[in-house]
Amino acid sequence: MARDNSIVVATDLCENCKAAALYAIEKSQSEGLFLEFVHGSYSPGNPDNLPPEADRLLPEIEATFRDWLVGLGLNPDTVRKHVIQGRNPSSALLHFLSGKEPEAFVMGKTRTGLGGVLFGNRVSKQVIQETQMPITIVG
Repeated sequence: MARDNSIVVATDLCENCKAAALYAIEKSQSEGLFLEFVHGSYSPGNPDNLPPEADRLLPEIEATFRDWLVGLGLNPDTVRKHVIQGRNPSSALLHFLSGKEPEAFVMGKTRTGLGGVLFGNRVSKQVIQETQMPITIVG
């Protein structure tokens, strides 16, 4: 499969992921690539949802996503953005990536210390383990 002309940025919509987004924005502009943002989240009502934010409804997630993009200086109405819900954020991201071959896949490092340097957080760790795609972790 041929690579598509894009950079995909996975985000959990936190402050720590902004560095990854800014890196991807600069790279997309300098290399003439499309930019896509994806947020993997839990499907509502999943009995495995442990964190309180796991059952946030789609309109709430989309509003947070819009605000996050505005915080980057982007127009959320013109940016390719996707909210993918699944059993957990990792499985949602992996589902989104299946069949895609972006020029780059970028994730933010939200965990600090040596574990964060080596593995990112649990979502990035699972995505790294289960995809053949090269991943850039920015923190």
